[in-house]
Amino acid sequence: MSELLERWHTTASVTIRDDAGEHPHAELLAHSASVAALLGDRRGKRVALLASPGAGFVGAFFGALESGACVLVLSPLHPATESAFFCDDGDVDLLLVTGDQAERARACAGGRPILSIPAPGAQPAPTIPIGERDPALMLYTSGTTGKPKGAVLSHRNLAVQQELLGEAWGLRPSDVLLHTLPLHHMHGLCISLLSCLGAGATVRML
Repeated sequence: MSELLERWHTTASVTIRDDAGEHPHAELLAHSASVAALLGDRRGKRVALLASPGAGFVGAFFGALESGACVLVLSPLHPATESAFFCDDGDVDLLLVTGDQAERARACAGGRPILSIPAPGAQPAPTIPIGERDPALMLYTSGTTGKPKGAVLSHRNLAVQQELLGEAWGLRPSDVLLHTLPLHHMHGLCISLLSCLGAGATVRML
């Protein structure tokens, strides 16, 4: 298990608050396990995640990582043509979506399978060996000077950033972050969300 996933499994104070209420660490772990069980062994594959901000996004993101997939986060704010470009250029294998994003997913999937993010369940996640250098996330550049380009970050990249930002900002389990940023770019996903989760803080997602 990578350091990133080990921290996810052992940081018991992690809590997500969204419009549906409060979601403690045990529930989030059960959710990620359900997603990983649904996906099976996805090592070497890229999975696009199209989900509204909240506990469902967090559970699906870590569940996809536990399956060995490299996650490409799509934005619900992007037009279908832009999301379709990311799926094509990123060589996405399938789309993982929350129910409210199903129609948007169909418009950009290009014939790829679309899986609905399951509710938290009792089934354990598959035990898949994941190394520190294995790809975890594909983030696209802004495309200011040309077509956006996919940058791949490893499990180690994300774990080190979690640790260093947590130290630099003095993040603690007693902290609460009001999260208002989109989740498809570095600041919203890695700098804000993952750093707080790594420190065991609470995240209120809008």
